[in-house]
Amino acid sequence: MKRCEIYARYSADKQDVQSIETQLMMCRREVMRAGWLEVRCFIDAAASAATAHPPR
Repeated sequence: MKRCEIYARYSADKQDVQSIETQLMMCRREVMRAGWLEVRCFIDAAASAATAHPPR
């Protein structure tokens, strides 16, 4: 079984906080469809995409 990590983020000035939950739902649906195992989940709320190194 393949292992995977999922990552969801939103920009505070452009999206609703609910978009994080929607992104996670979509990622987890794909993980299940592919038969993978989610081993970690990263959430980046209200952080800028302009940074060169997103949180890990």
